[in-house]
Amino acid sequence: MEYETFEQAADMLHSAVQASADDQLAFVVHYWGAAKRHQTNSPHKHSFYEACYVLDGSGEYEEEGTTFALKQGTLFLSRPHVLHQIRNERMALLWVGFDLRPDGTSPRWLERFDRLTARGPLVLHHADDTALVHVWRALCLSALQVGGDEQFLLERMTHVMLAMFPQTFLGSDAPPIAGSRNAGSKILKQAETYVRDNLGQPLQLEEVATYFYLSSRHLARLFRQELGTTFTAYVQTRRLQEAARLLRESELSVKQIADATGFGTVHYFTRLFRQHTGTPPALYRKLQGWADVEHVQIKKQQ
Repeated sequence: MEYETFEQAADMLHSAVQASADDQLAFVVHYWGAAKRHQTNSPHKHSFYEACYVLDGSGEYEEEGTTFALKQGTLFLSRPHVLHQIRNERMALLWVGFDLRPDGTSPRWLERFDRLTARGPLVLHHADDTALVHVWRALCLSALQVGGDEQFLLERMTHVMLAMFPQTFLGSDAPPIAGSRNAGSKILKQAETYVRDNLGQPLQLEEVATYFYLSSRHLARLFRQELGTTFTAYVQTRRLQEAARLLRESELSVKQIADATGFGTVHYFTRLFRQHTGTPPALYRKLQGWADVEHVQIKKQQ
């Protein structure tokens, strides 16, 4: 991208992205900027973070009396309430000013940025190949290409980029953001998706566990601890729920539905469906949803 193109992208981002948030982390974005020839500024402070990336040229960055040389590929982050100055020698620069929104940020993420703030001057040379800089460049390119109904993508990319600052500057010193229980929950979510996508196939605990490089005992424990049910009961209930949906919404025959949901035979499917809903499949379809799918619930196993 040409320097003028980065300036256009910064203008578009300034209009399109002022905030980004998910259920763990929330940012306020104060401004975006880019300049082919950044001007030397006076010593000053911000009440928020300001990140800069040197596209080309050279200069100096001074923070609380310490001076750092700037050159192409340098990424630096000015911390809130810290006196700093950028002195330019024909330097092309990208920058963004942002802050956390504490009421929308989890304690773990607050701790990560607190650790970042306490670290000291944050200057990283040869940052071209960092994931953060790659995302920043991709974000600028995307700002010039996405349509008005796709601007939410810019917010998501911004969120990813800003969330990378602690890891980029702290490395292994960045506090973890997820415990082992969360890791187990993620694996379980993947296993649930696998079951949902393969209801028509034989689903054995050992085979599914092997697919996720787990022991069958470990996967069984995750289902019991997280969902309060066994793997077998979970699969059976998901099959019944999908069968109920197909009876209501499709024109497939009862035999086709039994095959599509992995029951194998019409007799076995009919027996289980009646047992769990109180209604045989053909009558369920005729009643047009009186026996709603919500009647098919995952049974807690004691």
